[in-house]
Amino acid sequence: MVPLLLMFAGPGFTNEEVPKTGLNEALFEAVGRNDAPMVRQLLKQGASIHAQNGKGQTELLLAVDRNHIESAKLLIEAGADVNAQDRQLDSPLLLAGARGYFEILKLTLEAKPNFLIYNR
Repeated sequence: MVPLLLMFAGPGFTNEEVPKTGLNEALFEAVGRNDAPMVRQLLKQGASIHAQNGKGQTELLLAVDRNHIESAKLLIEAGADVNAQDRQLDSPLLLAGARGYFEILKLTLEAKPNFLIYNR
């Protein structure tokens, strides 16, 4: 996505000038594909780890939803909110536990989540 943004941005436009919204959209796409190198690059370029998609999911919740372990790890290391809740009030901890995604559950537990958060 970032290369696509750069292609249409015009001459002299650099990675540093990619609009933050474009970086955020690109980060969601990279997380959705579990493209860890691209996730890492976009985080370095300043993509927000607090943006939300149409379901109210942060990038971390999307990674958990799809059991994308490497992306989830990178996002947690970057400081993603392990207590963020989507529109269904699911948090990374609740979603990983309910789905049996034990690797991601372990990552969220290591990040010291709030155990008082609950959903429906």
